[in-house]
Amino acid sequence: MPMNRDRTPIIINLACGFLAAVFLVFTMFAFSTHAAGLGILTLVLFLAVCIVWIWALKSVHRQVPGSAGGDEAEAVALQFSRLKPKSFRDQIRVCQKQLARLQEKTMAMDQTLHDAFGDSTISIDRFMTGIRRARMLFLANQKQIADRILIFDEEGYRAAVSAGSVPETYQDTFAFIEAKIRENEEILTRIDELNARVQQLTNLPRLEDRSAMRQLDELIEQSGLYGGSKQKTEKEMD
Repeated sequence: MPMNRDRTPIIINLACGFLAAVFLVFTMFAFSTHAAGLGILTLVLFLAVCIVWIWALKSVHRQVPGSAGGDEAEAVALQFSRLKPKSFRDQIRVCQKQLARLQEKTMAMDQTLHDAFGDSTISIDRFMTGIRRARMLFLANQKQIADRILIFDEEGYRAAVSAGSVPETYQDTFAFIEAKIRENEEILTRIDELNARVQQLTNLPRLEDRSAMRQLDELIEQSGLYGGSKQKTEKEMD
């Protein structure tokens, strides 16, 4: 089970704080007893712990919100890489490119949010709620596409094409996949729009959390991702 992201900074602070305190006490004791060599060693270790402490906290803050879905995205990518039907070669290629773009855009959004709001994890997490829901919807769409292609009777379809009469079942599969691809393309476009709007905030004076939260709420509502993606995702997951 992955570690709760909200508890990670607490664990880092406790562990690094304990080690730093221990090395600091040993350093003070060593110098007080004129053990200069030991004092210098423990002082170096104390400084190293402090550096690692700062680096670890920054790394946690720089993690992409919702990255718990990274494994799921990798699973979807692997699923597409194993699909071989020639009838859907173009669609599979488009889906693979869309998934790569989703990863890039999510990382870009995370960077933009940190530029606009620094290390205010409350503001960032509140805003990224819409992105996480949109990401869930995107991946659900891709899994449905992959499942449809997996059970598709390509030999039967090719025989029907050769006979000049394609049953509606085959046509519905193509229509379903194209609709899901268009929906995912719209999600990518919305994320780009959100990114552009948040970038505008970097040109404003530094905001307090309350003011920033109000602006984040407005951006989420205007994007349509907050409510729309939530309803669609819940419907898809049922």
